[in-house]
Amino acid sequence: MNNPRTAAGGIPLLLVALPLLLAALLLVPRQARASDGTITVNGQVTANTCTINAGSPNLTVTLPTVSTAALPSGAVAGATAVTMSYSGCSTGLSSATVYFEAGPNVDTATGCLKNTSGTGGTNAEVCFTNADGTPIKMGQVSGSQGVTAAALTTGAGSDTFLVQYSAANGAATAGPYASQVTYSVVYQ
Repeated sequence: MNNPRTAAGGIPLLLVALPLLLAALLLVPRQARASDGTITVNGQVTANTCTINAGSPNLTVTLPTVSTAALPSGAVAGATAVTMSYSGCSTGLSSATVYFEAGPNVDTATGCLKNTSGTGGTNAEVCFTNADGTPIKMGQVSGSQGVTAAALTTGAGSDTFLVQYSAANGAATAGPYASQVTYSVVYQ
């Protein structure tokens, strides 16, 4: 008697049908996908740089002591200028822009620095602006921080920032304020 599960010659039907099924599936058209565009990425890593602050790139800014009365909710106080100077710049560089890195001290919602003194006052942060008072949003992507580029002429230039307390989170309370931010310089 013939077994209905075998093909002619006694070969199991599954062994005959499976290769035929796989071959048929390969002939079925796949879902078509159209591309909508191309993203081209260009960049440059350069050895061309400048000397920052006469070889002392780490800066310390001491803000003045201000009264809590000067920092009600939403107020700023204690603006102190800090200058980044560039010298000995490589030929071909036309500008230098400070990029403030994101890090644990940066409040990305405000773009300011959190108070990290550990025993300090509360509600105020330390914010940077350009010399003209336009806010700098630290921690944002390069080009979105609002930092004014320093023009480099004859291999030198400078950029001035204002550093100040900002009671962005409510009226400031008394106590020490301290923080740090890491920066890089982007050259054009």
